[in-house]
Amino acid sequence: VEPFAPAAEGLSAYTGLYHSPELNVYWQLVLDGDQLLTRHQRYAHTRLIPVFADGFQNDWSAAAGYPCSYIMVFGRDAQGRIQGFRISDDRMRHLHFDRLR
Repeated sequence: VEPFAPAAEGLSAYTGLYHSPELNVYWQLVLDGDQLLTRHQRYAHTRLIPVFADGFQNDWSAAAGYPCSYIMVFGRDAQGRIQGFRISDDRMRHLHFDRLR
């Protein structure tokens, strides 16, 4: 796996508002300096750590209240635009979020 360490300009491609139709929840991804953060209506903001191209890891233990981390993998269309992402962890697989904007 190729190392992935994008600069802030590269991380900006991932920012936006995302929605999970299955759970009817919204997540917003924002830049804070050179870090990509998740914002969720019920949890504290958490940092996404790049691990491979279009793949990020997050230690969500503080937000969830129990040991928990997940992998977030972004999907792109034929033109290379991000369309959404899927989250997987120990308890779920491929929970889909659509990019709204």
